[in-house]
Amino acid sequence: MENVYDPESYGSTDVIDFDKYFKEYRAECTVNIDTSKDVFTQRMEILKSDFDLALDLQDVKALEQLCSIEKLKVLSENEMLPLESPPIGDHISITHPINDRARTLNTAKWMEEFTESNRDLVGNQNLPKIPHFTEDKAREDTNYVPDMQADNGFICKVLVYRPFSTVTDIKVTADQVRVNMELTVVHTTTLMELADSIKCATDAFAMREVENMDIQLEEFYNNKEKCPSRCFFIENAFYNDMTHPDATDYSEVVREWALENKIGNLHSTSMEGVTVGSLKFRLGYGYVYIHQGRCEHVICFSDIRLLKTTDCLVSKIYPKIVAIKRILSPFCFICKITDATWLILHSDRLPIRRAFFCTKCCKSYMFEDGKKVGTFQLYPYHQEAFVVPQNPNHFSDSE
Repeated sequence: MENVYDPESYGSTDVIDFDKYFKEYRAECTVNIDTSKDVFTQRMEILKSDFDLALDLQDVKALEQLCSIEKLKVLSENEMLPLESPPIGDHISITHPINDRARTLNTAKWMEEFTESNRDLVGNQNLPKIPHFTEDKAREDTNYVPDMQADNGFICKVLVYRPFSTVTDIKVTADQVRVNMELTVVHTTTLMELADSIKCATDAFAMREVENMDIQLEEFYNNKEKCPSRCFFIENAFYNDMTHPDATDYSEVVREWALENKIGNLHSTSMEGVTVGSLKFRLGYGYVYIHQGRCEHVICFSDIRLLKTTDCLVSKIYPKIVAIKRILSPFCFICKITDATWLILHSDRLPIRRAFFCTKCCKSYMFEDGKKVGTFQLYPYHQEAFVVPQNPNHFSDSE
């Protein structure tokens, strides 16, 4: 792969066995962490040994309060910020409330009126939640017992990008490269668990071209059960999920093509049981996750470090979703009011290549007596949107 995509062009590291790297680091740098002591006791000992400050426990707690980031707030700061969780339901909360002085501005009054009268049109409604366990919940739940040691093992950030198209005869990509998800994994996380955590709309709904609107949408749902095959491509190796009896080895045709074009001898293995700690990879380099036949996501291991006492040491909660790009369902190209349920491509009656339509506008403008008006490609459209509870960050995108 390096013959095609030069790692130096991406500023990535060399291929590193991080499990071996951190073991050697621990052998050279003695790390004494007593996990039986609370945080304040540990800080008291550090202040004594490193700064020769003989403070008692009460002094350390007082110092903690004096140095708290809460002290950085000013009196006029909005108490509603920052948002502790993404807005859920049919209304996005106004983070900057409108007071009487602001209502002297017509724009503020109109915004308030619009928000009150159009709550059902603001944001996504009834967003399904991704199962997500926070550190606090894991510490409180007796089923989640810490099974990792702070100085033994690593935690890694994984960026999952949206699928995008490239055009080889020009220098830019046809679509912008955007991060879709940010996850954290630990050394014990398996590739199977990482694949299960990657959320993509194509797993929920199959976008296939249809001739008319008289179709049963039920057959387009649960696409992941119909096409269970998937694989990772990391450092010239394909890791395939062959647990399902109907699974297909996606790597076979690619490996044959690579041999014919003398790109390299790629090998294939099962992803079952393969942990992140057993891999050798580069930081900052793009690898690939493939599912649903031709849906390809670039993934990138962007950051890695030793586990700390402040990290959740329960391996069950990983992979943990840190951030996910918020997706706002597009409105109809014609009425600009209703959410889109149909996608029109290459129509000879529209000024753009791709347009989203609601059912009513699509039936009235693109069809007459049940037959197509002009030439175009028709696809049922479903935008799967997710909400990650408990204060993750969101990438904003309203395409």
